[in-house]
Amino acid sequence: MTKRNRRNIQSKAPKREELSVQTYDPFHDDQETYPGDSADEHKRLESVNKTIGADEIKQQNENL
Repeated sequence: MTKRNRRNIQSKAPKREELSVQTYDPFHDDQETYPGDSADEHKRLESVNKTIGADEIKQQNENL
């Protein structure tokens, strides 16, 4: 690429440099989610899907 082509590339990056700071403090309990919450939710969803799947198969067998 030539220098001219590099300058014409469109980007969503900001024109000016930015600096951001994340203030995550693991020692305070004010966070909305905790490690392991998503795994617990996934297990609940698997359980519900098994129940719904079993009910679906039961209904299909009764329709035969």
